[in-house]
Amino acid sequence: MAKRPRIKGPAHTKPAAEMPPVVAPPVERKKSPYVRGSLYLKPAVHQQLRKLSYELNRSQHELIQEAIDMLLARYAGKTRHELEAESTNRYTG
Repeated sequence: MAKRPRIKGPAHTKPAAEMPPVVAPPVERKKSPYVRGSLYLKPAVHQQLRKLSYELNRSQHELIQEAIDMLLARYAGKTRHELEAESTNRYTG
C-alpha cells in the first residue's frame, strides 16, 4: 500500500499575519422563564426520593414540584400554576 503524499506548507494562501482574525458572531440566548436553584439532601433522604421516584414511575423533579405545590397551597393559598400565571400577566400586560 502506497503512502499518501505529504502536504507541505500552510493550507491557506496568505501568511497568518495578513489574515484577519476570526470573530464569532454574538450568540443571542433566550431568557429562560425559570430561576435555577439547588437542593441539598442528606443521603438517606435522597435514597428515599429515588425509591419513591422509581416506585411511582415519576421523576424526582415531579415529586419535588408536587411537594412545592402542597407547601404553596398550605401557606400561600395559591398553586404554583396560579402564581406562574400571575407573574406572566404582570410582565406581559
